[in-house]
Amino acid sequence: MLTISVRRKKVPRGTRHEEIQKVAYSRLTNIFRHIFLYCKMDSKRRLFFAVVVMISILSFMYYASVNQKIKTVCIEDKKCFNIEVAKTPTEMILGLSNRSSLNSDGGMLFVFDAENIPYFWMKDMQFPLDIIWINQKMKIVGIEKNLQPCNPSYCSLFKPDEKIKYVMEINGNQSEKYNFKAGDFVNFGKA
Repeated sequence: MLTISVRRKKVPRGTRHEEIQKVAYSRLTNIFRHIFLYCKMDSKRRLFFAVVVMISILSFMYYASVNQKIKTVCIEDKKCFNIEVAKTPTEMILGLSNRSSLNSDGGMLFVFDAENIPYFWMKDMQFPLDIIWINQKMKIVGIEKNLQPCNPSYCSLFKPDEKIKYVMEINGNQSEKYNFKAGDFVNFGKA
């Protein structure tokens, strides 16, 4: 049976956050120690389990920190957009669907773990969009312009011609208005 006791200490103001972090780290360490003590794993399995858990935790922390920092996306010197980052799988699936509009300088950025060829569609959209495909080198590799919402009987799928790391959705015809084109470079503004 695993039991964890909590001891509260009086802490001067201003250091409470640091103390909470230390306690959380201590508890996590203690939990892993107990797991290893009570599990009947051999040393190779124990090491493999520890590596998998640590990689998962570090990946999650990195992914969450990257997504929370991005606040604006600028394309060359042409235009900057205030963006929302689709962080969770649910946010990535929903995207901008079921919204009635988007601010003229607004957009949504999808950040993928690795370069791939994702498929997008306009299901449940209520206004046209431009989809901008961006590779890992922060270069636009393609643009789908002025995509219309799906009709009730059919919904097209859209995908880039090559692997990408990021997708940005903005209001329809803005790519044309600001003369965005393949080969333009993109910069992320941090908070």
